[in-house]
Formats: sequence, C-alpha cells, structure tokens
Amino acid sequence: HLCQPVTSKHLPSTPFRLPLVFGFLVAGILMEGPLFKKGGFFSTKWTERRFKICAEERSLQYFKDSKMKGEIPLQEVSDIAKSDADSTSDYFAFQFLWGRRPYVLAAKSNEEREKWMKALKLA
Repeated sequence: HLCQPVTSKHLPSTPFRLPLVFGFLVAGILMEGPLFKKGGFFSTKWTERRFKICAEERSLQYFKDSKMKGEIPLQEVSDIAKSDADSTSDYFAFQFLWGRRPYVLAAKSNEEREKWMKALKLA
C-alpha cells in the first residue's frame, strides 16, 4: 500500500505537531525523506533510500528510485534507539527490532536522526 490521506482524528493526541493541510495529513505521510541503510545480509556499504512513515497504515516504507522496495508494520517494531553501528562513518545511526530482526538506518545529521526516532515512536 502507498500512504493514503488521513484526518487528524485518526491519530492519537500528542504534543508532536503534525503537518496538516485543510485538516488532512499530506498524503497520510507523518515523515518522509532520505535515510541510509545497509544493503543485504553481507553488505557493509551504506545505500541511500527514500523512506516514508505512513500514519494510517502505521508502516515504514522505503523506495529505490520511485519503486517501493519494502514495508515494515510499525506495530511490530520495538526497541528504537541510537546506534553506535559504524561510529566511524559520517552518518548518525539508529536501530530498531522488527520481530527478532535488527534494522540499522542512518541520517545525515543528529537532528534528523532524532526527528526520525521520534516519528517512529509516535506512529
């Protein structure tokens, strides 16, 4: 599924401000932007992908070019935290568990990492 428009009544009340246009989240997207992920099981190279947190579906979607490559249901995500993975790189990593599988993503700045972690916890 791709993100669908949702109204603010579908979301829990929080102090976190959501981008609303005429009472609707823009395309149901809580947050969208580039993040880095490690590709495959044996790859150590960071690859940039476009990520979206979809409010109504409560999912994290990621894309290569314009094609969706994966979707993670956020109700199955736990243990969202900063990561020291690849602490020698220029990226600011964070991690979470999806079931038992660990995921490590990274942002270009500490501020972006904090925004993504907050949005993931909120969704």
